[in-house]
Amino acid sequence: MTTPESRTYVRRGVWRASVLTLLALIVFVAITVGFDIVYQPRLIGLELVLASLLLALVPAGLWLVLFYLQDRFEPEPKAEVARIFTIGLALAGAIGLPVVQQVFHLTEWQYRDLASTILGNIFIAGAMEAFIIYATVRYFIYHSPQFNERSDGVLYGTAAGLGYATALNIQFILSSGGAALGAGAVHTTGVALAHAAFGGVLGYFLGRAKLEREPVWWLPAGLLFTTVLIGLFTVLRSQAQTGRLLPGTAAHLPSFTGMLLAAVLALLIASAITWLMRRDTALALSGRRTAPPPDAPIGDRAANWAVIGLFILCLIVGGLVWDRTEHRMTAFDVDGFRGSYPAHFSLATRPNEILRAVDVLETQAQFVISVIPDVQPAMLRSVISQLAVMRAEEYESYRVLDTQERQWHGRPILEHHFAGVEPPTLELGLPHLIEGVDYIIADGNRAVVITMLASPETYAAVEPLFTRFLGTISF
Repeated sequence: MTTPESRTYVRRGVWRASVLTLLALIVFVAITVGFDIVYQPRLIGLELVLASLLLALVPAGLWLVLFYLQDRFEPEPKAEVARIFTIGLALAGAIGLPVVQQVFHLTEWQYRDLASTILGNIFIAGAMEAFIIYATVRYFIYHSPQFNERSDGVLYGTAAGLGYATALNIQFILSSGGAALGAGAVHTTGVALAHAAFGGVLGYFLGRAKLEREPVWWLPAGLLFTTVLIGLFTVLRSQAQTGRLLPGTAAHLPSFTGMLLAAVLALLIASAITWLMRRDTALALSGRRTAPPPDAPIGDRAANWAVIGLFILCLIVGGLVWDRTEHRMTAFDVDGFRGSYPAHFSLATRPNEILRAVDVLETQAQFVISVIPDVQPAMLRSVISQLAVMRAEEYESYRVLDTQERQWHGRPILEHHFAGVEPPTLELGLPHLIEGVDYIIADGNRAVVITMLASPETYAAVEPLFTRFLGTISF
């Protein structure tokens, strides 16, 4: 039950636990990095994955243990805190991450340009995480008698944020097959610090909404502020973070940039929330902040629907950003050839080519326009043999798969599918299989060849882009 004392009480154990957790995490990172450098363990397979998963769970475990120890004089049901953490973890793994990665495919397009990076991380990743944290607290503890102090909002919001962070860390470990121990500890600790802080921010808004007279816009404002904070920090961290986390990486001193940014963020947010909580308490004690009205549940329901509406609006904006990013094209006009290629491709035109555009960020796919002179329309199939001779110098092996006659813009063409094996490079230690298709078009006494090159794993995803590229070309 909410009482005046509840509204004027500040839980000191939460702040002690936060400071001690930060110190404990620093010690954990130092020990793990030192062990990795000195002993250079060569874990592989299941051993590596299990060790990496342990790294993903340690930050959240430290926070929960230290909270338990510090909170013994100001008891809060430990089972409730653990339950909120578990629900946040489950909702992130079952809904949050799948929506971001499999519905909006954010990881595939977010770094194509700065605007896409910022807007995608705010309106999709940030909005989804903020709403999962909100939903975890709002629907699973908010109306409980245990939620009777302002600081309870921060406490449960932090637990939900840690659950989301742990889901992110587990997903990272499983998708990459493990991580080097030192770099993995740095990475997972930074993620836990940052996302626990995000949960604390939204938890402050929830605590105020539960125990004070707040307007309908208060909770939506909290969700939007947290959404923007998550998105901007993610962008800043991605720009500042360096180093590799992949398994098999030789032990060395990892980059601490991301973790330091997260630690600074956590300290700033903890300081700001502490100041705000003390200010709120002083206002309540002075009588300048009134108690909730008798009809608070009605206004509370309106605020909840406003939060849901704002969340849906964020996802709509994120979807529009996604659509714009996926369909944005860059025009070209070279030697009488006009058209446009995907804006996230980069030009890498070679001598004797009209155009070569390469997707250097994601699929490594290539779109090429070239011209073979002195080819009569009746001899169009001879181009296939010429291409085979030319590509023999580029590929370790080369094979024609099939050739079909088609129409393109009212012109007869040959659609020629092939595969080749590229030799090892510095980036690719092993030979690499490439699949491709040529559109061979007779144009006077020359043949125009429009080519797509892609790996078998990305061929199906690149094909729609190539079809759009073909549709823009004229000469």
